[in-house]
Amino acid sequence: MHYRNINCQTANLHFISEFPARLVTTTTSSSTPETTTKILSTKIEWYTSTTAQPKIKTTSTVTMKQPMTTTTVNISSPPESRLQIYGSSEIIQELIEPLTIKCLYKTLIQGERDTSALQSLYLLHETNGVIAYINKQQPVIATIQGDNFKNVEGEIFDNESKDSYLQVTWNDLKRSESGKYFCEAYVNHSDGRFDKMNEMLTIIVKSPTFDDLVKVIQKLQRQAEVDKETVRENQHKIKTIQEDLDTKQQDIISLKEDMNTTKQDIMSIKEDLDTKSQNILSIRENFDTNKHNMIIFQDNLTMTVANLSAALMEVENSGKVFTFYIISLYSLCEAYILN
Repeated sequence: MHYRNINCQTANLHFISEFPARLVTTTTSSSTPETTTKILSTKIEWYTSTTAQPKIKTTSTVTMKQPMTTTTVNISSPPESRLQIYGSSEIIQELIEPLTIKCLYKTLIQGERDTSALQSLYLLHETNGVIAYINKQQPVIATIQGDNFKNVEGEIFDNESKDSYLQVTWNDLKRSESGKYFCEAYVNHSDGRFDKMNEMLTIIVKSPTFDDLVKVIQKLQRQAEVDKETVRENQHKIKTIQEDLDTKQQDIISLKEDMNTTKQDIMSIKEDLDTKSQNILSIRENFDTNKHNMIIFQDNLTMTVANLSAALMEVENSGKVFTFYIISLYSLCEAYILN
């Protein structure tokens, strides 16, 4: 004879990651004269918010058979949050070790579609309040100031290839800075929802022990030796640079003297050019004068030839050779005097 009973139970689960879940448990029992079998099936449904539909569903099954003892358990963990917080160390020695805390809003896995947009990142201390924050498309702002506050940086990226972050670094921490540090992210969804995500990190600032102080002193001594060697190297470099500067200064002085000599040579050449230019002008004036005299001589010669021709004609007509000779001689003398 066979019989079958089914019982269902429903419970609500809450985890530190703030992802609510719904647990559905189903127990199935069956028996025969030879054996009894019980099957326990558990289904866990994870939610991104109390009003959303299940995002991830995982099933865990526990199977028990009698009289043999066989147990199979497969339980999956909740989905990893995109918001993460890291510290350089969770235990910091007071006034000795630095501390860096980084809030990280991770991008989605390649292929997944992002329907949300990060608007702000905040870093807070449980008693000191807001330490630093950054809004989208604005620079990061630090709300605390102090001698031990070293650096703050961050950026919110629009694209999906880079993780958005906010990072703060301190030096010389005090015990009052121990406690819980919170990273808050404010996210807008495409459907109009607005979510706030939180992650927490506990930092302990403890007083250093005698052994810790000895280690620090040894480290400082080693660093002092390194710094001393660095100073010696820098002094040697400075000496070499000074020698190079002196050599270059001498070269500059020599170059300046050469430039002065060259300048004097250029001035002498310029004076020679001026003299030659004056000589050329004088030659040109003489050439113009001689040209004018040649024109006058040519005119006189033309006139003399004309007079001579007229005299020859007159001699031919009158037959007076002596008169012709006198006239010709007179004309030649006159032309010579004029020239």
